[in-house]
Amino acid sequence: MGYAGYGGIFLLPAIYASRDAGFNLLWDFVRNTPREWHKKAMYSGSFALIPGSTSLADRRMWQASGVGGPNTNDEGWASLILESVPPADRPHFLWWYDRHLGRLAEPADRPDLRFDHSRQGTMWALLFYPDDVTPADPTGQLPFVVTGEQGRHYLRARWRDTQDISVSIHADLRHHPNAWAQSEAGQTGLIAYGTMFFSGPRTSREPRHYTRMLINGQRGNDPDPGRRQHLETFESGAYVVVDGHTQYANMGAALYQRHLLTDFGDPEDNNAVIAMFDRVASYSQSQYTWNANVGSHAADFGIVSSIGEDQGFPTFTLVSPNGGTVKGWVLSPAGAILNHVPGERLTIDKTGYTEDFFVVMSVEPETTPPLEVLNHGNGGTIVRLGDKTVALDRVNGVLLRGGDAESLDLDHAAPLPVLGLSARTLSDRAIRLNWLPADSGATSFIIEKRGPGEPDFTPVATVGGSVSGYDLQGLAPQSSYTIRVVAAANGISSAPSNEVTAVTFESGVAVYVEDFAPRVNGQLPSVNAIANWQMVNQDRGWALRATEGSPRNAANPIGEMATTGRTRINFQNIFFTDEIRADLSTPSAAVEVDIQTEGTIRFSLLLKLASGQWVRTSAEAHIASRTSWHRQRWSIPSITAWNFYDVSTLSTGASTTLSPEDLADIRGIGIRAQWPLNERWARLDQLHLYAKDFVGPQPPLEGFAAWRANAFGHHADDEAIAGFAATPARDGIANGLKYAMGWPDPLAPSAHLLPVAVSDSGGLSLTYTWDSRVDDVALIPEVSIDLETWHSGETHLEEVDCEIDGYLHHITVRPSHPAGNAFLRLRAEER
Repeated sequence: MGYAGYGGIFLLPAIYASRDAGFNLLWDFVRNTPREWHKKAMYSGSFALIPGSTSLADRRMWQASGVGGPNTNDEGWASLILESVPPADRPHFLWWYDRHLGRLAEPADRPDLRFDHSRQGTMWALLFYPDDVTPADPTGQLPFVVTGEQGRHYLRARWRDTQDISVSIHADLRHHPNAWAQSEAGQTGLIAYGTMFFSGPRTSREPRHYTRMLINGQRGNDPDPGRRQHLETFESGAYVVVDGHTQYANMGAALYQRHLLTDFGDPEDNNAVIAMFDRVASYSQSQYTWNANVGSHAADFGIVSSIGEDQGFPTFTLVSPNGGTVKGWVLSPAGAILNHVPGERLTIDKTGYTEDFFVVMSVEPETTPPLEVLNHGNGGTIVRLGDKTVALDRVNGVLLRGGDAESLDLDHAAPLPVLGLSARTLSDRAIRLNWLPADSGATSFIIEKRGPGEPDFTPVATVGGSVSGYDLQGLAPQSSYTIRVVAAANGISSAPSNEVTAVTFESGVAVYVEDFAPRVNGQLPSVNAIANWQMVNQDRGWALRATEGSPRNAANPIGEMATTGRTRINFQNIFFTDEIRADLSTPSAAVEVDIQTEGTIRFSLLLKLASGQWVRTSAEAHIASRTSWHRQRWSIPSITAWNFYDVSTLSTGASTTLSPEDLADIRGIGIRAQWPLNERWARLDQLHLYAKDFVGPQPPLEGFAAWRANAFGHHADDEAIAGFAATPARDGIANGLKYAMGWPDPLAPSAHLLPVAVSDSGGLSLTYTWDSRVDDVALIPEVSIDLETWHSGETHLEEVDCEIDGYLHHITVRPSHPAGNAFLRLRAEER
């Protein structure tokens, strides 16, 4: 922690020397700067909280991950700033200094160790000791929180003795390049009554030695930063919010925040209530672990931990041999599992998509007050500990205290608002929406849009409460739409989600998204041969051939897969290619790829021409030592120069230009990457292709008559064989249904296109496939309770899911009003 002002060790002697030499510019700057170095030293001074007689005080330990130690004298610069402290603060600083580093400091029998003894600080203390200043107790005079440049926050109410309480939380706003840097977004520490209750690691970087949120057992990469989102002080403490930023994003989290509210008691009582709220969300199901490192990773300092239950909530208790107790209540999420490893760690585990962890702790020198639950529901929780009231407002995602907490209204049935709404343009007439899956209490989601020239939002679709995405269809080309989603339950609507805006492409342009995640039997392997890779995405599957996907110039054809599913290749060269026919001549045509690298990487786009030759962009894109994800975009029509490329030898040939005719008939696409073979790595992730007139396995449809002629040949005029209602395959599925469902051959089986009925806890549902190219036949799902009267439309059926695979839409519907007995069927109707 002391490194929050580490530069003072070197700068202050130079500033003093320059002043003595008659150069006052630097000295005036120090005196006038708002950087109150002395307060940082006092806050980082956990030495005041750890008795000198303990082994902890004699070692460099960490209250929180990162840098610094509990002893300011380890930094050896507190005495350097005696002269620099502003006159108004000198009495308080001197009071603190005398007791912890100066003439009143321990040990009393070793006067030679007093006066900031580390790094020969005594000399500076003797030179600048303010004998004309009367010490004054700083309690109540200095602020509760002091922050460091890298987003470290130190909260402290008293300044008196080893019985003080100190709380810390890190945001890691800026990564320090030296060796001590560690991942620390949200890292929290607690020292009280001479005991280190929670901390981060000293030298070990194992995830279990951090006091922070772990995702799938991981703590994140060191260089990835977090950031402070909010800081608020009040009369008895402070409220800090840390955003996970790139550190948690690169672990696969779509959202992570840690809220820390510390409300100190009266200085004479020397207690505190600490409320922690962690909101973490991912688009895929993940294991979240609220992890607390007890003591340090090397010693537990005699802390005795236990777990139990109180009023139906899991609880943990930490008791220090120095006196003092920390008790915590796990108020959410429901179903979380609390566990502990005595002398090492506490864990709260929950597997899900979006989860809210709410933990309230009482820090007391003796007896812990009972917890009083004032209200608890889907919208949050209000509790009282002694004279302190705190609450979690889940609807607004904040912590509250005092009167604000007590007045929080939880007696309503409104679901939580939708989180993480995003929009992506699919084509000239479609926009895809996604939001974070969550146990929000919603039974349905209402999609609202505001189009060009429209002043207000209007509802356009309603989907079920288990859905987390929707495709808006039938939009106008080259038009901007603003969209939001409202959750609803029991006839009550939530506050709207965040608003997103997307612009449809010009007429005829579509986008496909390709994920370079390897899969075997639908699962992400840890290590697998490249020959077994299968390219899959939300829109359609691409088959990756081993001969095209293997790394070149590599003796071993095995690739290593990152746990996130992003491809990690430990070889010097790699490129991915695939056959696809697309028109890239449109002005909107573009290709994007997400790339991450540990060192330096050069990469370029590959296109396969109708002649079978490959070309690559002449200008290579570069990334140097960038560990966060970078998105590179190529606008195809704006590229003026290409080079012929040999995919067998990896050699680059002559330069060429591509005509509109060339771009209109592209037969393949790929990415080439190259980096130094020095144990570095690179990763490729999402490939976004914006193109026109994609050619799939079947020619564009020209209506049922053309499909009928193509499928049945000389039998096309025979109604018994080729008619709309005929079932020539004797499988009970009429030709009209097969045509509208994208059945390539009406006489051949196609199990993946058959409608599927499922009965589960959500009731009866029907999933069917619709070929979006079909506009002369409608697919109509219907529901009945007696097999005689059938109903269709939004009044009777609701669409709860729609997965798009190229031009095939896999749609799931449920009865809007489930009955005890219900039957579903699918009917085709000519328009």
